[in-house]
Amino acid sequence: MLSPGGEDAELFRNRKGFFSINVQAVCDPDLNFLNIVAKWYGSAHDTRIFENSQLYDDLEEQRAPGLLLGDNGYTLSHYLITPFENPLSREQKR
Repeated sequence: MLSPGGEDAELFRNRKGFFSINVQAVCDPDLNFLNIVAKWYGSAHDTRIFENSQLYDDLEEQRAPGLLLGDNGYTLSHYLITPFENPLSREQKR
């Protein structure tokens, strides 16, 4: 994406240094899209987008069924599974 110009142009510069729009997409096990949010500037953090989405409100209020898988940028909750921070192998646990 080229710079959109204007006073807010730098908001679209992501952490990798280029201009972009951040997209949140959620799909089911059959890869059917259930939710798409494509309106945030590139510098917006994934968590900020999620916590300002209708999907977040629906999950918080238990109006939407299901379980999400997220990366370690998200907070673990009853509807969102995130990776272990420092997983150990069986050998390391001994």
